Amino acid sequence: MDTKTLRYFLTACEHGSIAEAATASGVSQSKLSRQVQALEGELGVALFVRGNRGRQLSLTRDGQRFRRRAQEIVMMAERAERELLSSADDVAGDVYIGAAECEAMSDVCRVMATVRERCPRTMFHVRSGNGPDAMEWLRQGVVDFAVLIEPVDLTGFNHLQLPVRDRQSVMVRRDHPLAALESVKPEDLAGFPIIVPSGSLVRNEFSGWLGGRMERLNVVGTSNLIQNAVMMVKAGYGCFIGLEDSLLDVGGEICFRPLSPRIDVRASLAWMEDRPLSLASETFLAAMRRSVDLA
Repeated sequence: MDTKTLRYFLTACEHGSIAEAATASGVSQSKLSRQVQALEGELGVALFVRGNRGRQLSLTRDGQRFRRRAQEIVMMAERAERELLSSADDVAGDVYIGAAECEAMSDVCRVMATVRERCPRTMFHVRSGNGPDAMEWLRQGVVDFAVLIEPVDLTGFNHLQLPVRDRQSVMVRRDHPLAALESVKPEDLAGFPIIVPSGSLVRNEFSGWLGGRMERLNVVGTSNLIQNAVMMVKAGYGCFIGLEDSLLDVGGEICFRPLSPRIDVRASLAWMEDRPLSLASETFLAAMRRSVDLA
């Protein structure tokens, strides 16, 4: 299995047609078809369901799973090629960051801008996700760094604690009764449907604040990204407990009310202990260290 064959496969996925994929790849239909069939033979599974004399393609369940892995492999191969072409005197390349949606990203983005200004051939790619997602991307090599909300088990990772603190709050519509409060105590949530961050039920994340287990809340849903939580709150599905996002609290349909007693959380920038970083990633990390030291 080589990256050229994987690119043929991904092009076939994109176009859903042997003829169109062959044209896009600049090869004959018969060659592309043979490459895809050889890949299926090597893997021992059917990747496509074929129709219309084999010209139209749709992914099987195995094909859908393999597509994600093929994309990751091709992406990492392309990154490696670009890194090898850069020299110590010419910092260039891609830096991939998996990040929770938190205020600490403001510092990370400022450093990204500084590095980009000094090293214009460096490009940053930010992939949003919750903690478990970002850690898995880091282990797989899909990203170089992950911005993780504490507390988190950082065994096997190097990390740099970021200075910005985030505040846990309740997000509600402005016409909701909780919007009239300056802050929200555990007893204020009684009877209201609550949305919590994905994984917080397993971690029993707010048990200390509640003075008991999460079962005390009327949890009706979860969300791993703030924008989806916003949509749920706007629709009247429930109130969301999570990190405050000051960019959203600007006079629109929703607002944040801090938890009382106050809960502040920190974030860390993490990277793998046993994986060497590219020159572009090393440059970014050095700039992050300087930023934290000056904070």
